[in-house]
Amino acid sequence: MFHPQREAEDGKTWLVEHLEREELHSTTERQLEVPLKSDGRRFELDDLLEDQRQIMTVILCKLREWLSHLDIEDDCEIGHFKPLRMTVMGAAGTGKSVLINTLVTVLRIMFDDNDVVRVAAPTGTAAFNVGGETLHRMFSIMVEDDMKNLKGMSERSKKAMLIKFKKAIAILIDERSMVGMRMLGSACLNVNECAHGGNHSEEDWGGVPIVILVGDDFQLPPPFDKGAFDVLHYGSCNNGFSGIEALGAEQFINCSNLVMELSAAKRQRKDQQEFKGILSKARVSEIDNDTASQLVNELSLQKNRAYTDEEKTEIFQDSLFISANKAPVAEFNLMRLSQVCSKDCPVAVLKSKTMKQATNGSCHLKDDSAPNSSILCKGSLVSICGRNFEPKWGLHNGALAIVVEIVFAKGESPLHGDLPLYVVIDLKTYCGPVWDKENPTVSQRNLNNTTSNTA
Repeated sequence: MFHPQREAEDGKTWLVEHLEREELHSTTERQLEVPLKSDGRRFELDDLLEDQRQIMTVILCKLREWLSHLDIEDDCEIGHFKPLRMTVMGAAGTGKSVLINTLVTVLRIMFDDNDVVRVAAPTGTAAFNVGGETLHRMFSIMVEDDMKNLKGMSERSKKAMLIKFKKAIAILIDERSMVGMRMLGSACLNVNECAHGGNHSEEDWGGVPIVILVGDDFQLPPPFDKGAFDVLHYGSCNNGFSGIEALGAEQFINCSNLVMELSAAKRQRKDQQEFKGILSKARVSEIDNDTASQLVNELSLQKNRAYTDEEKTEIFQDSLFISANKAPVAEFNLMRLSQVCSKDCPVAVLKSKTMKQATNGSCHLKDDSAPNSSILCKGSLVSICGRNFEPKWGLHNGALAIVVEIVFAKGESPLHGDLPLYVVIDLKTYCGPVWDKENPTVSQRNLNNTTSNTA
């Protein structure tokens, strides 16, 4: 089923070939790609609710205005177009991702081109959820080793950006709250140089007619940077920001000139009004003791007698356990490992090696970025940590997977300290090139690209 005879090098070559093919396809004609719902259907304008339709109407009217302006310029007549700089706010579950996916679908079908709209987000998980790329990858933003200092765009990156943004009509950036000033400023600066061949570098975002920031400011702030809330001081502190930081603050302000909000919660049913109220309070940190007690009593498996023993076992098996520190995590993982350990499925501590150590060659992973050891067995939960290998394939930081097979060379064993040829994982969100056609979410991964889950 999982082709255990396949050599690890074959798997690496397979992945590299697909990555190179993706790079090549970015400069050649590709099949039109539109996001799909979980049931396989397209996102349609008719499916939008009233608050989503109002926002979509504003965007499409601006698009029509821009197209009319292009006709005027072709006729050598004088015309003036003000590009759309917009912020869309909304709490979790109000339909922000649906709005983004619908807009992407409409624009790509309208222009019959994938490259007319670009979607980005600050993290790999957020980017995957909206079918986009991370801000770093989308806008060729490089950082120093401390993850705080940004570096200029290389010539190679600039060439790729010139191709990527040659036809850009819309740029959508999700999870606005996590976007920092320097990150947004760097994105704008790089797009200025590359959008539409770099012929409008003096214009905001290189003349791209539509730029929209989407998010909820009550969610996480940027980890290393000043964010949207810090911009409140921009007007009163003339010397508060400078350089790329000031450019980012300016972009937050420009996009704040038009703010529209998605207010209706769409994930909860009409009969869940009480739950909606609790979510609204939690969003703005207004949970009182009574509400907290109510949540504990209703969600506790011990106190809620409505669950049968079989249901409790099923919930336990499918749950992700979260701890405030590492000690309970280690204890829990060892407990679960002891339950599955057997003669046919031994548990062993594997001392890891980077590809550089193993082959005496070069590797994109630094020697200190791989874990010292990993405790793995079939059925264990693993995650990608600290890397966004290919977010649009689901290979992003934090992506969870189940180990379904650990393949060793003939005659080798983990009990002897041998490393496996490769580990086969089942990543439910994986949507990249298929390795096993009968199991499209199953993928072959080098051991050093995963680490034991420590959530």
